[in-house]
Amino acid sequence: MSNHEENSGAVADNVTPIDAAKGKPAADGSDLPFIRFSGGWVYLKTCKTDKKGETYYSLQAVCKSHLRVIGTGWVDGEAFRVLELGKDKRRVMMPTRLIGSRDGWAFLQGHNVQVTPVPELRRWLHEYLMSETAYDLHGSPCGVLPEWDVADKPGWRGGAYLLPDGDMIGDVGNVIADFKLRSNHADVGVCGTVDSWVENVGRLLYGNDSPTLALGVAMASPMLGVLGVSGFGVHLYGQSSGGKTSSCYPAMSIFGSPSNRQASWNSTPLALTLLARCCNDALMMLDEMKLLRAMVMEEAIYGTFSQRSRMQGNKDGTLRPEYSWRCCVLSTGELAADVFIRMMTGRDADAGALVRLVQLPYRPLTNLHGFPDGSAFADHLRAASDEHYGAVGRAWVDWLSSNQTLAREKFAEVKARWNGRGTHGQHQRVADYFAVIETALTLSSKTLKLDVKECQGVLDRFYADWLVDFSKGGNGSHEEALLVERLEAVLSQHQRFLSKTANDQDYKQPGELWGYFHDRGDAREYLLFPAVFKERISGTIDAKVAGRLLHTRGLLRRHGEHLTVSERAGGYPNKRRFYALSLPVVDDLDAEEVL
Repeated sequence: MSNHEENSGAVADNVTPIDAAKGKPAADGSDLPFIRFSGGWVYLKTCKTDKKGETYYSLQAVCKSHLRVIGTGWVDGEAFRVLELGKDKRRVMMPTRLIGSRDGWAFLQGHNVQVTPVPELRRWLHEYLMSETAYDLHGSPCGVLPEWDVADKPGWRGGAYLLPDGDMIGDVGNVIADFKLRSNHADVGVCGTVDSWVENVGRLLYGNDSPTLALGVAMASPMLGVLGVSGFGVHLYGQSSGGKTSSCYPAMSIFGSPSNRQASWNSTPLALTLLARCCNDALMMLDEMKLLRAMVMEEAIYGTFSQRSRMQGNKDGTLRPEYSWRCCVLSTGELAADVFIRMMTGRDADAGALVRLVQLPYRPLTNLHGFPDGSAFADHLRAASDEHYGAVGRAWVDWLSSNQTLAREKFAEVKARWNGRGTHGQHQRVADYFAVIETALTLSSKTLKLDVKECQGVLDRFYADWLVDFSKGGNGSHEEALLVERLEAVLSQHQRFLSKTANDQDYKQPGELWGYFHDRGDAREYLLFPAVFKERISGTIDAKVAGRLLHTRGLLRRHGEHLTVSERAGGYPNKRRFYALSLPVVDDLDAEEVL
């Protein structure tokens, strides 16, 4: 045997079978184990028959690095073995179809396994790899190889959490990670400690609303699976070079290198859904919304937050595998999503997209913590986040894995504070998102040295901003607010209307005639052609729904059960049907607005 066997450093009971092979082993090899793990090498019992027909048994080194089969299983109709490799005993899944083939040996060597080059010895290693017998670290048989499951995405699995690099936090059981989708934007590297992050990054967030909100979104992301809530996003918009991206760096540093985790909206909708899969149960950061084509923005938003990939078929009639995920998205851009869509396409964004991706005006950095100006402070915040990252996220997930019940109880308590916000279901849905964020900040406040009252104030201010913008100062849905906005825009185009008593021949303006106006009591009423109403006011809302909403607000006069009225106008002898509309009454300016 090699000198390595004689000086392996293994304990005596491990070396005894090897020493026995040097002496006079039993003729049938019964005193030798089938396999022995010693000194980081792997030995297998082999036999050789000489020219005289005598058979000799011995232990031969078949691998000069640690290799042990610890499990078996099936995935996509294909069998595999779970291997334990190297000094760090990392786990690797090897398809059984590769075992014994040239590709199989290349597979092992690709994982830095030092397999023997001797073909005859490889035959014995092939036999071991294909065996369903389990062997302990001493090489003793211990039953049948256990069945293992395959995790195809990172995130929560039971009470344990799988990181995108394959590491596991908590007891995940017999599960091996096989992530076919990987992205550098899901980086989970570590630099520094929790304490160093708090000292160099976390303390700088006090008094600054936007970084605090972004931190809350990051901390909320692994809580989604624990609380059983859907993913959501927050889009911070504001002027260029205002510090939006720098304010998000502390949030990105929670799980890994912020420079690596930062992705861009300059992607296809499909690419964004695949990235969301890679960031399952974690934060997904997207910068520069204006780089995404406006025509596909709603598709991208819906696709990302649908939590399931688009169903697609193969040419052979079978369905492609579907991907699912659950994550929080942090986004930045110079414009709000709905403004960008309207500016580039001329149409209004769907309210559903704006509920999934909550757009909030960016609040500039105000507490500069001694730095001369906002630019210097933002640069320091970015640099500090690049030097201290990853440790907080791992510690946070580790705490959540052991305290899931406590997290749910705290969420129920916090959610009570957010119940009843607004008068529409859309308002409450977004309020629930803020409740998740507040829960995350509250539970992590002791470790990260956060002021809970300060965090609550930040979230209250942002929610108030969102509510005013989303419902345009009203209490209804976003669709209703946009409906009134479009109504005002149409009825303000006075040149498109004729007096009810005039003849259509009197209309000399370029463009089509939209209807007529007349005074009804103290208010002016507009009689709008149904086609114009459907095209320019109801928009994506069903005309009947739009009419009922306007009637509820006192802006549409109906006739009995009909949403339209019959009137003579434009010099026509017969009555025609119109939508009878009025402009909303504007309240008098209050004292502050006058001043």
